[in-house]
Amino acid sequence: MTRDARKIGFNILLGLAFYLPLEDFLLRWLPLPRSVLLVLRQTPELLVWLVAIGAAALHFAKYGSIRVIGRRIDRFLLAFVLVAFGTMYLNGADIFLASISLKALLRYIPLIYALITLAPDNEQLARVPRVLVLAFVIQVCVGIAEWIGGQPVRSFFSVVHAWGGYTFVGVPLDTLLGLERHDINGTIARPVAYAYFILVGVVVWVVRNEKRPVMYGLGVGLALLVTFQSHSRMAVFATVLVVVMHQVALRGVRKTALLTMLLLPLVAAITLSFGSSIAEPFYIFDVFSREYQEHALTQRLGLVVYLLPNAFDGGITLFGYSSDVNIVAAAVAEHFDLSAILTSVFIHVVEDVYWLAMLLYYGFIGLACFVLFFGKLTALVLRLYKHATDAVAKRYALIASLLMLLTIPLNGINQTFEVRQFSYYLWLFVGIAISASRNAIHDSGRPKIETT
Repeated sequence: MTRDARKIGFNILLGLAFYLPLEDFLLRWLPLPRSVLLVLRQTPELLVWLVAIGAAALHFAKYGSIRVIGRRIDRFLLAFVLVAFGTMYLNGADIFLASISLKALLRYIPLIYALITLAPDNEQLARVPRVLVLAFVIQVCVGIAEWIGGQPVRSFFSVVHAWGGYTFVGVPLDTLLGLERHDINGTIARPVAYAYFILVGVVVWVVRNEKRPVMYGLGVGLALLVTFQSHSRMAVFATVLVVVMHQVALRGVRKTALLTMLLLPLVAAITLSFGSSIAEPFYIFDVFSREYQEHALTQRLGLVVYLLPNAFDGGITLFGYSSDVNIVAAAVAEHFDLSAILTSVFIHVVEDVYWLAMLLYYGFIGLACFVLFFGKLTALVLRLYKHATDAVAKRYALIASLLMLLTIPLNGINQTFEVRQFSYYLWLFVGIAISASRNAIHDSGRPKIETT
């Protein structure tokens, strides 16, 4: 593959990294039919696939081989895809509907293969965190402007663009307007997607500013502010989790635990002094209230309580019910005793606990294949971080590791793999971590860290 072709491919991926958080806002201003806007929204993933396939084709033409991740990771991914399509066939699923759900899960994984095939040098890779930090700062500034300016500012950044009562992102207009009256969402359609992009920005920010405590604390503080205002409870807790995981990576468990214990009195004092004024408007501590838990029984908590006890008693098959939600809803109604409220909204909330949704969709075998793919990939980036002697490669491996570990709890409460403004960067940094590690090994002449 020529250097120019690699450069073009990498620049496309880098451009998408900056574009995705702005996409909904930019498309809002285009005077085009909804159908055209829907097609334009597919452009980023189409470009990712074109870059990945083009890079693989050029590499194969020159070397007669293709680059893979290794350590059997690719085999588990392939096995999962085969099981997913086999499940559609076995259950007579609507192939189009089921494939859309599968596509949403897998659409940005080709980023890994694109990057390890493009093999960008360290100078190119250094541009990625800069672009992410810039995008992060823009979204934080927009969020603060929405918070301070109220509805007039939120109306300007609103992504509402309705045809017949629906926005081009497929969310009912009244629902989106209701969200925008109370939540900030930057230039992104959904507050939760905005909050999850802020999480990506926090990960990159803390790793880049780990030796600058003032900047470190400023970035985390502003991120907490805007995630508070987005009303995504999980994003607030996850921001704290990012800091804890990062400190563990830097200092170890004991020192981090000691530092946490030293900070607890300060946190307790602030909470006791201003607890009601902090908790009430931001809804953070509502999760511990009886009212919230009763409501949760009609959504996430209900899925766990009603489905898991019978999951291993014939309720869920080895190959699942496919990702056709209509088939899943009918099967669940037949095999599980759901509450009447949860039954009526099941199709809309099934992916709120995404790991459980995957178990329903793809069964024990399908979920096992994906967990093995994801688990071994996580172990690989953690291994790259642990053994890296090059500072640049170590930094990228840490970013990838934090994002992978963060994804595990996030998918227990949202369909995080399907959130475009999170999943793109998840797989992007995994690919960057592997590429940077291979660059470091090549430059130093050291023996290769085993990945196959």
